[in-house]
Amino acid sequence: MSADHPICHTAATGPCAVCGQPGRPCARCRVHCYCGKEHQKKHWPKHRAGCGSVALRDGVLVAAKDIPAHTVIMREQPSISFPASPLTYNQNQENVMLCVACCADLSEVQPPCQCRHCGLPVCDKACSQASAHQPECQAFQRAKYKVPFEHVLDARGILLGACVATLRVALAYPKNPLLQHLKRDLDFDEKGLKSSPEATRDMLGYQTCIALVIRHLRQRVGISWIPEAELASAALIVCMFAESISGPSPDRWDDVAKQAYYGVLYVGMSLRKHSCFPNTGCKVLRQELNEYVVVTTRAVAAGECITNMHQGCHWIEDTLRRRDIVLVRWGFVCHCERCRDPTELGMYVGSPCCADCAGQSKQSYLVPANAELSRWRCEGCEKEMTAAAVKALTEPASKQLMELHDASPDRLFKFIDAHLYPRGPLHRTHTLVLRASEYIRTDIFHRRADETASAGDLDRWEAMTRGLLRALDRLLPGTCESRVLHLMELRRLVLRRLRVAQENGMLATMMGMFGGPRSQDTGRKIAEYKQAVLEVNKELRRYHFGREEDDPKRSLREDPFGGR
Repeated sequence: MSADHPICHTAATGPCAVCGQPGRPCARCRVHCYCGKEHQKKHWPKHRAGCGSVALRDGVLVAAKDIPAHTVIMREQPSISFPASPLTYNQNQENVMLCVACCADLSEVQPPCQCRHCGLPVCDKACSQASAHQPECQAFQRAKYKVPFEHVLDARGILLGACVATLRVALAYPKNPLLQHLKRDLDFDEKGLKSSPEATRDMLGYQTCIALVIRHLRQRVGISWIPEAELASAALIVCMFAESISGPSPDRWDDVAKQAYYGVLYVGMSLRKHSCFPNTGCKVLRQELNEYVVVTTRAVAAGECITNMHQGCHWIEDTLRRRDIVLVRWGFVCHCERCRDPTELGMYVGSPCCADCAGQSKQSYLVPANAELSRWRCEGCEKEMTAAAVKALTEPASKQLMELHDASPDRLFKFIDAHLYPRGPLHRTHTLVLRASEYIRTDIFHRRADETASAGDLDRWEAMTRGLLRALDRLLPGTCESRVLHLMELRRLVLRRLRVAQENGMLATMMGMFGGPRSQDTGRKIAEYKQAVLEVNKELRRYHFGREEDDPKRSLREDPFGGR
């Protein structure tokens, strides 16, 4: 990376890493900003490890030198933003109509408003005049096409988001040379597709969507001056590299009127090679700008590829599922360190317990016996099984969990207990148990259930969250959004537990029990819970990497028991 040929999009200015005053980014790496040479020189001992540490070779990022663990190597804002769509892999909203300017959900707006120039769906006149909307609006006007109202209302209205994303990327090519780095010829692994009917079906779905977008833009809208190959390349870039981001929820924030769903392109971050056991992770630096930093999760040797787990893959999924996702979006079968290991780094995420061994009161795991995952073998009794037979062992639990997606934590805990060894084929780090735990965690967070929970529920939820963090330690170590999120929610739980104990202590005092055994026990618990909060605070402070995060970092240090 150099000043002449940057590979990521960053702001032109930012707070100085030393004093916080306005400054300009380092010309070599653009990770930190400085108000002048004096502060740049002062910060050099901290800055040097990541400065100039990555280079672009053969279309992927590699380490230009040895990079220590926990080093910030990149900083990036989106090069292009657009409404999320079926192309951007956000399955939660792919059938929702979005404003093409601010990406707000318009499903509750009846009838939807249209831009008076191009007919695309918008929130209001302000959104129709927004700069973000102008590229496609001007293109539609040039083609003398206006979206009919009935098309906004029917299924074609959903397709409009994908059309807008494709057009914005295609129109940005001449002005944004960074996008040239993302051009790819997608050559699917035919052997991998033959072994996975589900991946084949999903891949055909994406190809059909891309074909519909191209046909709509060329034949109906009349975008004839952009070559079809350029439109296809732009749609493929959106499909392969666009990240889906959900805006703040109006259910949780009083100043947010509508839920928004964005699709964004981070060119530099997209140039990392895929791995299910990556050597880098990302963390939001400034939420309002969707700005991220990339941090090494372990030491990276010079010449080693910079890797990341691509969007759509989730650390709780087993190898079969992750491989299908990678195959559908990027066309290859993943053979990373985790995918090659039959035990999945010793966590057995996709391995059920052997029923024969369980009948003899032994817990043994079924693991893949070949690279294609078509044959499996028990580590205990060495019994061999087909992939279909192994899948059948967990199929009932899998179907039940699908029905319990929005169930209460109590029902999900009962599901886990019912299917754990020796009562069932699952174990604590099996993908279905991890997924159920994630459902519980998400439900607690969105409902703020901790605010009214009993002490017993808090203990159980805290134990579950710590279990997820232990699994993360092995499967996705280092800096990542999942870890920071889990730590923040753990802090919320231990804070609530502390306050419950403090309230109980006050109640004991009011009842004249101060000094008795019960009061002493409460005092010990309060001290224990305070220490737990301090330990989580200390862990969270490790994941603050910029001057922009000084306030939350200072709050954790100076007001350790503040907040929820």
